Amino acid sequence: SKEAIAAVEGISAEVAEKIQAIIDENVEVVEDQREEPAEATSESADVYECPDCGSPVSPEMTRCPNCGVELSFEYEDDQEA
Repeated sequence: SKEAIAAVEGISAEVAEKIQAIIDENVEVVEDQREEPAEATSESADVYECPDCGSPVSPEMTRCPNCGVELSFEYEDDQEA
């Protein structure tokens, strides 16, 4: 705000107005519209433990973020013949 800029030592009200005008002309305020974290979605609700260090890992990962061990997720058929 102009007031916050003017509160800076050595900035006059006139200079604060000019600075605020430049900001208004060149800066666009955008609302934060990030999606929920991946952990909160149902797709990545499957959390497993790293076989090496026990840290939480998910099927999307190829390496453990904690110890770096390579991960490979294998899926078994749920249907029995």
